[in-house]
Amino acid sequence: MEVVRVQLRSGPVNGELVDLEAPLDVELTVEVTRAVGFRLFESIGGAEPVTSDYVRRTGELHRYRLIQGEPAVMEWAGRIET
Repeated sequence: MEVVRVQLRSGPVNGELVDLEAPLDVELTVEVTRAVGFRLFESIGGAEPVTSDYVRRTGELHRYRLIQGEPAVMEWAGRIET
């Protein structure tokens, strides 16, 4: 099995290199996971505030299209609405 290193251009993973099996497909779907942390402060009636930490993770699918074969480059074609 031959492996080809591909550069992804633009979009959320701009500049990253990924290893894919040859032959390359014309399109590639990439799942991008984002994590957003936030802190919530709550106080009832002047009591000592209670602090809670949260992390919200979301996954988004993005499509990349092959634009160049040697060296292999794929360019962002947009987000896939699910």
